[in-house]
Amino acid sequence: MVTERMKQLDWDSAIEGAESPEIRVEKVSRINFVRYAGASGDFNPIHYDDDFTRAAGNETVFGQGMFTAGVLGRLVSDWLGIDRLRRYRVRFTQRLWPGDDIVCRGRVVRRYEEGGERKVDVQVVALNQKARGAHNRRRDCGLLMQGELAKPDAAAFKQAVARFASGVTIVTTALHDEMHGITASAFSSLSLDPLQVLVCIKSDSRLKEMIVASGVFAVNILAAEQRDLSDYFARPGRPPARLDDPDLPFRPGQTGAPILRGALAHLDCTLAAAHPGGDHTIFVGEVCATGYAEERAPLVYWRGSYRDVASAS
Repeated sequence: MVTERMKQLDWDSAIEGAESPEIRVEKVSRINFVRYAGASGDFNPIHYDDDFTRAAGNETVFGQGMFTAGVLGRLVSDWLGIDRLRRYRVRFTQRLWPGDDIVCRGRVVRRYEEGGERKVDVQVVALNQKARGAHNRRRDCGLLMQGELAKPDAAAFKQAVARFASGVTIVTTALHDEMHGITASAFSSLSLDPLQVLVCIKSDSRLKEMIVASGVFAVNILAAEQRDLSDYFARPGRPPARLDDPDLPFRPGQTGAPILRGALAHLDCTLAAAHPGGDHTIFVGEVCATGYAEERAPLVYWRGSYRDVASAS
């Protein structure tokens, strides 16, 4: 392996178009493939046994794809630093044959600041520099990879998902003499056999604790005229209410979870599973009872405000 002295990329040197030093492996051979098999555990005879390789329809042995990836990984580690890599996408384009030369290099594509962070997009590539290989065929590239020091920030993520129009629900539960609920759009049907739905609830919320303790919840799908209820249950910091509070239009469902009177539809569920999902908990509910109303419009939320069906289309 031939390696130029490698200085790690920093912000000052990350000028668009700036190139990395090169890493070279000249005249790779069957011996390289056998040694790599011992290191990686990839003992497929297609990489070292001519008879097996020809029986599989190839003219001769060829290198493991991850052999080239390993050489390119050396460039990524030395030039970029593994601890700073945010995303690393890989694409294999051609095989590596005995006698080929590998040359790895990188180039800065973009430098920018986003969300208070300095970010650099780079492209790294492993090229086959041998004009003609063992079988007199021209090859230009053995492997292409792209590494990026970038990811979308929370603001961009929110703007993207806000483009998804959704219905509005109130997810409720009851524990002892208390009921609690929140407005939620992170709801979906999940399965027909068994009948299941899922809802996503903030992990630090009182509702999450109550669902875990009670083992039941209801999903109440709101009609267009129920905006006030949606706004009320969207207010943060509301304490649980009395289950028999006459000012709240709920009745106990089959599971004991509160069902909203006048809802467009409801699904009364027992808790089937709970899974962590970032800062939320994903609750899977097995549906025990349902109800729905005919000929009523749904409440729709799109880009930060309520819409009727016509304006959201």
